[in-house]
Amino acid sequence: MLKTNTLSPLLKRMEKVGLLKRSRSKEDERIVVVQLTKKGQQLKSEAKPIPEKLLHELLSENIELSDVLQLKEMLNEWIKILSSKTQGIK
Repeated sequence: MLKTNTLSPLLKRMEKVGLLKRSRSKEDERIVVVQLTKKGQQLKSEAKPIPEKLLHELLSENIELSDVLQLKEMLNEWIKILSSKTQGIK
């Protein structure tokens, strides 16, 4: 899960390149509504098949599914560790 101080700059950069639009909720000013633009929707469509293709490629190279899942868990753990260590660093 990304924290607000990580997410806000990321969303700002994505908005700057035209992938999304941010606006304040009319009901509650504290809420920011995020919507993909057409360009963002197109990129999402292009990116959607990538994980399945990557998994297919790995399995076709005789890499065991259990090894792929173990790698995924390890990478997620490293992301968690690094995220906690980099909070407050700008």
